[in-house]
Amino acid sequence: MARSCIVGRQGKAADVKMEVFGIAESQCALLKEFVPKGKCILHEDACKKCGQCLVPGCPAMVKQENGIPKIDAAMCNGCELCAKRCKFHAIELIPREKGGKA
Repeated sequence: MARSCIVGRQGKAADVKMEVFGIAESQCALLKEFVPKGKCILHEDACKKCGQCLVPGCPAMVKQENGIPKIDAAMCNGCELCAKRCKFHAIELIPREKGGKA
């Protein structure tokens, strides 16, 4: 989905198109009816350090000093926003066991 916005610079305005894709469009993980799908894991050997997985702004992901993102398993709810952005298939969802944890 694209959204138009006005960007002002030195008194001038321009119409800019930007992609809206992120955490704000996902189901709230704090809702009682939210059921996590599992946990995402990153395969470091497949990661190209492009940073596309970081674009949605997931609080479970941080960029390490070596440029490879890290997924905090305690914070990941398996929304797969990061995995959907990765063109190199370096992020995989480990499905949640029925009635248990991921």
